[in-house]
Amino acid sequence: MKVYVTDIIVQGLFGKYNHKINIPHSSDLKIIYGPNGVGKTKVLEIAKAVVSGNGEYLAQVPFKSATIVLSDSSEYRAFRTKNDSSANEELYFSYLGKDYSDPITEAHIDETQSFIKWVLDSTPWNKAPNNLWQNEKTNEVLTLDDLKKLYPAVHNNSKKRIQFNESLIYYVDAQRLSTKNKFLEDSTLNNRGIYFSLGSKDENQAIKSLSNIMRDMIWRAQRENSLISQRLERTFPARLIKNSDSRSESPENPQQNEQDIISRYKKQQEINNKITKILDSSRRQNLGQNLIKLPERGMHSWELNLLDLFLQDSDEKTKPFNYLLKKIGLFEEIITSRLNNKSCEVSGEKGINIFWKDNSKVNIPLESLSSGEQHEIILMFYLLFMVKENSLVLIDEPEISLHVAWQLRFIPDIEKISEITKSKFLISTHSPQIINGRNSIAQRLGDKNYSWDS
Repeated sequence: MKVYVTDIIVQGLFGKYNHKINIPHSSDLKIIYGPNGVGKTKVLEIAKAVVSGNGEYLAQVPFKSATIVLSDSSEYRAFRTKNDSSANEELYFSYLGKDYSDPITEAHIDETQSFIKWVLDSTPWNKAPNNLWQNEKTNEVLTLDDLKKLYPAVHNNSKKRIQFNESLIYYVDAQRLSTKNKFLEDSTLNNRGIYFSLGSKDENQAIKSLSNIMRDMIWRAQRENSLISQRLERTFPARLIKNSDSRSESPENPQQNEQDIISRYKKQQEINNKITKILDSSRRQNLGQNLIKLPERGMHSWELNLLDLFLQDSDEKTKPFNYLLKKIGLFEEIITSRLNNKSCEVSGEKGINIFWKDNSKVNIPLESLSSGEQHEIILMFYLLFMVKENSLVLIDEPEISLHVAWQLRFIPDIEKISEITKSKFLISTHSPQIINGRNSIAQRLGDKNYSWDS
């Protein structure tokens, strides 16, 4: 059973605010709003830090305690308290499992300073502006958290009893393009977040890398498809005989059986056409997508038997593409609706293609798009392709770089994404257009007398 976040509780934020946000099982979406200064962004950042065990961040934030409650009644918690050996409050983590009567508790140990010293002394990484680190040999730019993932044996030199689960929550911050390009995680990037600071020669690398990641995902689906095809083709004769024997023992209505075969055949042709569209030319021939035309006469029982097994195998072979095709279709739909007189298409050859609708599909480089267009492409790509299923996605101020029409479409698009990915979304906003009358799922933080005119 999938475990998901049900409650985020932060107490003593800035020494003043207590916030409790419930993410109900019946809804895939929750919106929080309120005046500046009540801690909307901090609540999102704290929630991500708690399930990730990011004590370095939490140690800098003024709060008393933060609890993340999960659907199985387990919970992660971070809190400050005094111990016998110190007059100052220290940061602790605790985890209460569903089968535990007492929580596991451990103090946060600040290993950051010793790790930083090791990085400066032993690696080509140096400190860069905006709390980033730059490789003096490659000019690649990472955050400190990324360096810890890059050198885990050095950073994780103490055994921790609590097993944190950072994939429970994904956080999309408001500074997606203003100070650093969007954080992208992918197996092709060694599971590291890659940042490129604006103003550097690599400032467009994040948007350009999307096509490479897309091509890789299509290649992986094609590879899995090939492995399944080889396995099924080796056993096809034996399974055909077995299928014939089982059919002879339980005869069916021939007319009804033929109608079912024809219907499945047409559906398979539609799926193969969609797959063909996203594959590059060198891979299309391996798919076996060119189905023959069925005879107009009534089919013999042996023909129906052969087609039945063929269609069973075809369904199995195309499974690696099914989920990806749903995501690609929605991505193309959303991005095309956003771009003015432009269309978006995905292919295994070029990845993400943007072109003018009225100019013979002349390709437009992704890095030449406006910051608002890049923002939408990166954000929607991240939400559809990089976030694990059944996660909670926290989005801070999605109205950044969105004009009013795009703001009005944002929540409907998020609902479509949630339907495919089964993820839940918690959105922090200042925009009435984002909420757009959805008061039943909107929660005000801070002053209850707050209005949009404040």
